Amino acid sequence: MKGSDFSNKKMLTTAEALRLCRSRGWPISSAALYYQGLRFGFMEKSADGHHWTFKRAGLNTFLMQKNVVPPEGYTKVSDLAQREGVNLSAMYNRIKIWGVDTIQAGPQRVMYVSEVSYEKRRKLKERIPLDE
Repeated sequence: MKGSDFSNKKMLTTAEALRLCRSRGWPISSAALYYQGLRFGFMEKSADGHHWTFKRAGLNTFLMQKNVVPPEGYTKVSDLAQREGVNLSAMYNRIKIWGVDTIQAGPQRVMYVSEVSYEKRRKLKERIPLDE
């Protein structure tokens, strides 16, 4: 059974929800799926009260948010910190102090940094001419 084989079902079992997540490119354990289901409200008790079921619409919405691609020219703070050779807390401090443009996306509210804004601020702080 593939992710598209149960498209007419409104409620999914745990195995079906796991299969759907994996077919959308998000490998997850059942425990993590339960946690996310409770946190984002797409999991509920079944009619018999012994099993958990997942609302397909809520799970689809969550999976679409999970696969949010940042706009062109933005990168994750962690990737930028690794590229610059700075620890993560120092990078967050730089971003805040320098006033670099940022956005937050996805259900985890991951912070993305504008690479152009960061480079301009870095050159200003390091007194590098902007035309280089």
